Amino acid sequence: MKIGDRVEKIEGYRWPGVVVAAFRTTKGDDRVMVECEEPAVAGALHIYAPDQLRVVQR
Repeated sequence: MKIGDRVEKIEGYRWPGVVVAAFRTTKGDDRVMVECEEPAVAGALHIYAPDQLRVVQR
């Protein structure tokens, strides 16, 4: 996943959004930060492991 990709969570609560950052933790794990586009919480940020998300076309 790269910055600008539109994504959504695979399981659990809904979190449609855009990847705004991608980085590696000090332990070497990849993470992506997603800015939510759901109107009720638009702009909120969450950090996920890439395997928690899928890229979507909108």
